[in-house]
Amino acid sequence: MDCGKGWPRPLGPFDPRKVTDGGAAGTGGGERLVAGALRKDGRGSLKKIVEVRMNDDTVPAGMPRLDKLGHDECLRLISPGGVGRVAFNNPSGPVILPVNYTIEQGCVLFRTALGGPMDADLRTGIEGADFMVAFEVDRIDESTREGWSVLVRGGAHHVTGDVHKDAVESWAGGDRPIYIRISPVEITGRRITHA
Repeated sequence: MDCGKGWPRPLGPFDPRKVTDGGAAGTGGGERLVAGALRKDGRGSLKKIVEVRMNDDTVPAGMPRLDKLGHDECLRLISPGGVGRVAFNNPSGPVILPVNYTIEQGCVLFRTALGGPMDADLRTGIEGADFMVAFEVDRIDESTREGWSVLVRGGAHHVTGDVHKDAVESWAGGDRPIYIRISPVEITGRRITHA
């Protein structure tokens, strides 16, 4: 493929659209091709200009690094509570809503209003059956372009038993007597830093 005179183009099997956590196409396991291009010189010949291969231990200074977080680290990061986002499907399509939450016995706990979207849309009407939802919390520092994100996936169910009534403060105010608990089946996270 000719990208035009003087324009860089991908080297060999590397395609920047196919970079994954496992490495670029044609590279070994943990390697990533950071830059690689061919450019036409003044005579129309192709010339290799840059090729840098790196792994997680050789990230150049100033380059972003994306690390997966373990289960325990994810729980530690979200345990203080605060604001998160609940994602679920309703009859109109996907919905994402912010909520104040706390972590109680390894589960996410939040409040909602009677008759609100999460009250109505997260009821199955079947005893013991839960809707699968996603819950996301992140902390981002835009000035440094660093931060982390944790994703919790699991069943959401209305809590009818004992709940610490003061455990979740709702910033939105108003009467929010419905407590919903997300029981995690998967907790994953990622952190971006600059080496």
